[in-house]
Amino acid sequence: PLNTPAKWQSIEIGNGYLCDFSTIGKNIIYSTGGPDSRRFEADPFFVVLDKFISAESVRAPYILIRDLNHSTGMATAPERRKMTDHLLQRKESICGLVYVSENFLIRNLLRLAARQYKEYAVIKTADNAHDAIDSAIKIIEKNAGIKTKSPEILTYDKLIFRPDWQYRNPENGYHYENGIIQGRVW
Repeated sequence: PLNTPAKWQSIEIGNGYLCDFSTIGKNIIYSTGGPDSRRFEADPFFVVLDKFISAESVRAPYILIRDLNHSTGMATAPERRKMTDHLLQRKESICGLVYVSENFLIRNLLRLAARQYKEYAVIKTADNAHDAIDSAIKIIEKNAGIKTKSPEILTYDKLIFRPDWQYRNPENGYHYENGIIQGRVW
């Protein structure tokens, strides 16, 4: 279900560029923007996005859907670089981006970004909101649990040393001890 709180609608991000923020479940953020993407400013967008995430209790890892079909033009190169920087700063909490755009140039730029940043997040494009939401759900399902697990603290007492795994050479005093942590592959 789409949750569209009134206080997160028509937020000005830049000089006349307006954004709406909604959630789908607790892991998907749906944002639209317009009317002219050349007015988009990344810094205020991410300030508002962070406040929205906190206020609406969005859980990491999350997907950000940016619907650009209601906007003309394209964000300037400096603002696109800033957006990339902001996204890289959030790489531990964001597992995917889905952009909704029918604009050929924007889709091609996003495909290039998807290859360049694939180790940080999944980047997809979609023709419409329905396809974007389907893609976001698939990304969440595929990544479920991967980034949300707390790292297990490994300590020496978790090591298992069986006598038959050990090597000892009494002639030169050399010894080598093998151990494992049950259920772990290095």
